[in-house]
Formats: sequence, structure tokens, C-alpha cells
Amino acid sequence: PPTINVKAVMMLGDASVAVVDIDGIGQNLIVKPGYAFSGKKGKIVSINPDKLVFLWNGKRQETLATSLLGGF
Repeated sequence: PPTINVKAVMMLGDASVAVVDIDGIGQNLIVKPGYAFSGKKGKIVSINPDKLVFLWNGKRQETLATSLLGGF
């Protein structure tokens, strides 16, 4: 699976979006659950302040929001 770097997470009620870099796809992408990439090989499943969950070729993957841990 491609490397996904979570740069920011925004939550409003039950809705969530994230700003991410996806290796080989693009930088500063604004994604929400349901976002598909790499010819639909990848799909964002859920976003929360701790992690982003996505499917890659049908297998569940998680990316920790480690870039957010340093604070601003």
C-alpha cells in the first residue's frame, strides 16, 4: 500500500475530513470517508483524530496521525 501521511484532521459532529499526502497520488489532498484512489485499489474507510483507516486491495490498513503528535 502507499504511504499516507496525515497532516490535519477536522471533525464536525459525525463528519470528518483529513488533509493527507498519499505517496504517488498527491500532496495536501482533502479526503473524507469513501474517497477512492489508485484506480479504486484504495479507499478511505474512516477518519478520527488518532488514525485514518483505509482499504488497500480489500485489506484493512491504518495510518496513525503521528504528524499531529508534535503539536503546533
